Amino acid sequence: MCGIGGYILKKSTVRTSLLRQMTDLIRHRGPDDEGYFMYNPENRKSLFSLGHDSHPVLQKDLTHLPEKFSHRVAFGHRRYSIIALGPEGHQPMQTADFTLIFNGEIYNYPELREKLRGKGYDFQTVTDTEVLLTAFQEYGTDCFAMLRGQFAIAVYDEKKGTLTLARDQIGKAPLYFTVNEQGLFFSSDIKPLLAAVPGIRKNLNITAISDFLYAGIRDFAHQTFWDDIRSLPSGSYCMIDVNTLRMTEETFYRLPAARLTAKDISFDTALPIFSDLLQNALHIRMRADIPIGFTLSGGMDSSALIALYCNNYDTPVPALTVRFDNPKHNEEPFARKVVKRYPDKIQHTVINGMDNKLIDNADIFVSQAEEPFLSPNAYMGHSLQKILQSKGIGINMFGAGGDELLAGYPAYLKQYLSYLINSKKISFREYSGIAKMMLGGRQGLDLIGHYLKKRMGIGVNNELITVLADVFTQSPVRQILPSADFTEVMKEKFTDHQMNFWMRNGNKYFMSVPMEMRAPFLDVDLVDFCFQLPPEYLIHNGWQKYILRKATEKILPREVVWRKYKMGFPIDMQQFFQAEKTKIHALLCQINTIPFVNMSVVLKNYDFLARNDAGLLWRLISYGLWYKKMVLQENLTAGLIHNTIN
Repeated sequence: MCGIGGYILKKSTVRTSLLRQMTDLIRHRGPDDEGYFMYNPENRKSLFSLGHDSHPVLQKDLTHLPEKFSHRVAFGHRRYSIIALGPEGHQPMQTADFTLIFNGEIYNYPELREKLRGKGYDFQTVTDTEVLLTAFQEYGTDCFAMLRGQFAIAVYDEKKGTLTLARDQIGKAPLYFTVNEQGLFFSSDIKPLLAAVPGIRKNLNITAISDFLYAGIRDFAHQTFWDDIRSLPSGSYCMIDVNTLRMTEETFYRLPAARLTAKDISFDTALPIFSDLLQNALHIRMRADIPIGFTLSGGMDSSALIALYCNNYDTPVPALTVRFDNPKHNEEPFARKVVKRYPDKIQHTVINGMDNKLIDNADIFVSQAEEPFLSPNAYMGHSLQKILQSKGIGINMFGAGGDELLAGYPAYLKQYLSYLINSKKISFREYSGIAKMMLGGRQGLDLIGHYLKKRMGIGVNNELITVLADVFTQSPVRQILPSADFTEVMKEKFTDHQMNFWMRNGNKYFMSVPMEMRAPFLDVDLVDFCFQLPPEYLIHNGWQKYILRKATEKILPREVVWRKYKMGFPIDMQQFFQAEKTKIHALLCQINTIPFVNMSVVLKNYDFLARNDAGLLWRLISYGLWYKKMVLQENLTAGLIHNTIN
């Protein structure tokens, strides 16, 4: 993973300071190398130049970015070296009429390289960047669908006078852009765009704010919290004419339209295909020239990945587990069982608990996050990556996406039961019986209670409604409701309702370290296959992620495979709110009313909201911190110290 940025201007400029500023703002994404490209279509003059962090070997041949150079097209790149660590991986990279910068990894680059060699191409490096650039030269935009990996790409075609921006199929690598009367600006992060076009900082996207606060949904339809800043949709590319700035956006990837039935594919046929796809997804993600480590939570997904590794590789691999004091949140005993199964293959480190120092570090972390986020455990995830880095690990192989891909969340059970009702005409009595069978006892009854509350309005907290009427200063812009259909709700979670946020937010706290995240469950070939599987292969007799359990039952301890309840990466919200109450009040007490929210009412009802809707309270707090830091541009640490002392 790296960081990219740049622009196309309507009128040429000689100043290069903006390009340097935009690139400096993403330095955290790529501390290993730095490179620039500028081009003027009028006189067809171009310049490749370096920066202070550029590879020492390159310093002999190229000059540093000058203060002045007439140009309309500009690229900046910051490199986090993963493959071919020397100067041969330097970007921007050029061949024929094309100049490219990209953020990410192309995991199937060896296979693509061989295919291109068959067409007569020679390669000067062993980098995935050169393979990507050559693939674009040969196939144009059709090459994007051939890529397996995570990528955000910018390619300038000198002959056609076009800039092409593209983003991977799942949206793992972020890419933002804004257009105004001066030109088009793009970047891996939002802050460079705010620096390039300062006037857009206070043009807030009221719809995005409403979605976040009311529905707990972020990044819906790839919007941001600013009206003038868009995220390029996943699985799409945009071609921009350098002279007119006319934009043509195309989608090159969509999730499969429908699922197969059990008559179309038997479970015995699907199981080995699934196993091979998951194994291959892990295999191609082991390609790297820096150390790879695993986060082993003890849950099903991370345990499956490390078990697959141990059964196919001889070299011991580092794995990190967090132990929590609360037994309800602690999965470390399950991780230990996996390690015991493969004692010679796993170099295991256990961290005893993780203090959440988010509020103390709010000024830095809120700036890194750039937008409000849904839970304070995002900071714990960031801290975990820093621990991995301190142990010499540069890539984290982890189980992200398994729940979204294989129906692992408890919420999916409601739609699955509806699917059974619609397909098999099950009565409500049978519905309740299945719920209790699937979840057991109390949780089964809770599911029925949820059904009654949502469908019939039973159990509404009137006191909470009264408080929220004072908290919010206007009604929601729109209502976003999940589909009642099992397949559709899984697609929603995998895109607008959840995955867009997980990908963008997770990328921010990984790359602020930096640490590259690799998620085999999000391999596009595996995703295509799993989104065609019959629902019964994902949930069977109450067991969620059933096909994964069957695929790994011979290589994992039974206690791990056939665990019924998942824990996730926990945070005790009540404990967090009480411990940080004074500091949160100190940070937000000077903000009264901001769009949608009366912050003084929030603070007045802090304890009540913590007890009755902890998720909403955090969203209100996160929104307030974001507004203060990113919109008003106030220093949160200074405010914390001042107000705590006084």
